[in-house]
Amino acid sequence: MNITKNPWVLLITAALVMGMVGCSHFHHSKQCKVKHKVHVASEAQVSAAQAIQTASQKVQGTVVEAELEEEDNHKAIWEVEIVTADGKLMEVEIDAKSGDVLGVEEEKAD
Repeated sequence: MNITKNPWVLLITAALVMGMVGCSHFHHSKQCKVKHKVHVASEAQVSAAQAIQTASQKVQGTVVEAELEEEDNHKAIWEVEIVTADGKLMEVEIDAKSGDVLGVEEEKAD
């Protein structure tokens, strides 16, 4: 079997190389997380307060968490969790660059 023609081998090799280039060393994991958070924050043009205000306009309730995340497509988003008056936990996703609401969904207990 020619391994260079096998797409799975190429995919796994690419993933391993990406991991080695990135912050994959165990002893640097905290440093890597810090650098990653700083990078994501530098992409955000919407503050946490602005994201919370936008989410609160979409869903009424008590804000319990706002977290800046990076999607798989490298898009920075705010995830704002709100507990509604009827006891539902809702998550509102806000685009961290534009401030647009990307989606609203109910968080279910597993």
